[in-house]
Amino acid sequence: LKIAQMLLEIYNNRGIEVIQENRNEEDTYFEKKSFNDDLVINIDKIKTLGWTPKISVQEGFKRTIDSFEVNCNEKN
Repeated sequence: LKIAQMLLEIYNNRGIEVIQENRNEEDTYFEKKSFNDDLVINIDKIKTLGWTPKISVQEGFKRTIDSFEVNCNEKN
């Protein structure tokens, strides 16, 4: 949800909306634990090797999506 909201902020003028569906107990595809339990990224180890991020997460998503749009438009 946080990533979807961030993308909405980046592309708020494109008619994008975030729809959050409520899952019922019969939906076995989703476990009861939080997805965040598995998706926490820790970059401390690579920082100790001297790596530092050059762009923000938001800018990275923006560049990726813009690249996809350019490539899709070139193919059409």
